[in-house]
Amino acid sequence: MEDGTEHIMTRVLPEVPVRQWVLSLPFQLRARVAYDASLFSAIVRIFVDEVFRLHAAQARELGVVAKPNSGAVACLQRFGSALNLNPHLHLVAIDGVYVRDEMPSAEAGAAALVFHALPPPSEGEVHLVSAATCRRVLKLLRRRGLTDVEGLIPLDELDATQQLAEVAQRQRPLFAQVDEEGRVRQIRDQAAHPRSGDVRGFSVHAGVFAPAQDTERRRRIIRYCLRPPFASAQVTATMDGRVAFQLRHPRNNGATHVVFAELAWMRKVAAILPPPGRHVVKYFGVLSSGSPLRGEVVPAPPLELELSAAAVLSVEGELGHVALPQRPRAASWAQLLRRVYNIDPMLCPRCSGKLKFIAAITEPSQVRRILDHLQLNDEPPAPRPRPRAPPELFDA
Repeated sequence: MEDGTEHIMTRVLPEVPVRQWVLSLPFQLRARVAYDASLFSAIVRIFVDEVFRLHAAQARELGVVAKPNSGAVACLQRFGSALNLNPHLHLVAIDGVYVRDEMPSAEAGAAALVFHALPPPSEGEVHLVSAATCRRVLKLLRRRGLTDVEGLIPLDELDATQQLAEVAQRQRPLFAQVDEEGRVRQIRDQAAHPRSGDVRGFSVHAGVFAPAQDTERRRRIIRYCLRPPFASAQVTATMDGRVAFQLRHPRNNGATHVVFAELAWMRKVAAILPPPGRHVVKYFGVLSSGSPLRGEVVPAPPLELELSAAAVLSVEGELGHVALPQRPRAASWAQLLRRVYNIDPMLCPRCSGKLKFIAAITEPSQVRRILDHLQLNDEPPAPRPRPRAPPELFDA
């Protein structure tokens, strides 16, 4: 999560305002979309196209005559807050458009790319995006022969993986409170609040916004879109042998956990895992790799040079002192530890100075001498026993 956030912040998103758009799908679509990559990709393209269409309409209302160009990063998620199978889309869209300046400067020799910020979408405009997405997706399903006249997917023709997803989705979770000793107290669910702003289950939300100057807020939006399904600390065992999953926020009825039987828990985890080889982050518009405007929009990549000391002295002798920034393509492990756990592993525990790498010692005898000098255990951990096979199920 942190590594992907660092990449998007430093190499993809320009310093412009962004808005998070969220698309949720009807229940009848989720089992099919979860294991049909081409269908999910087509729905994502339809939704992005409708958001860009709204940007173009807003730009025309502002008096922009030239062709507007939008950009977005799509993050595909498959899970809900209670580990339910819920394929949906988080779209981090540039809250504005890029257009070519009609009056090119004589010095540049070409028209400059100008950014125009857009006003926040109204409730009616968000509803139009939801309605247009619903209409186009239903047409797509009819063309593929996946729906009837009502636009609902028949669920009696699913393969093995889709049946697993459907069974996991239909299993009603047990919302409860679990104390420190693992005792379970079931919470009776109250009536859920009706969802607003959706059209036949195609729900669209666009209320999260970050201005260009608020770097930390933009980073939080991306981090939220790239988050994993759950953290290991959320999973505990109950006294009666079930699995308790702690919710991120208590529900309105007071439930703090969702309790599963062991096999039901395995079904839930298996259903929300993305299939191998599927992209969960996609780029559109001016942020895509195929856009001719991408080089003028995305941040300039940091200079990466590997020069010898003699070469650096030669350059400095001719040009004076020059700064040659070097930055790895991915965030270092020390940066990730600092962002995730608020720990700086490069901080000296004695003098609070910065540590630096001197050498990597791999010779076992040298490693043992150093550990003995520091009075640290140099014995490797005992090998773990081989895992046992799961118990077989017999018919009664």
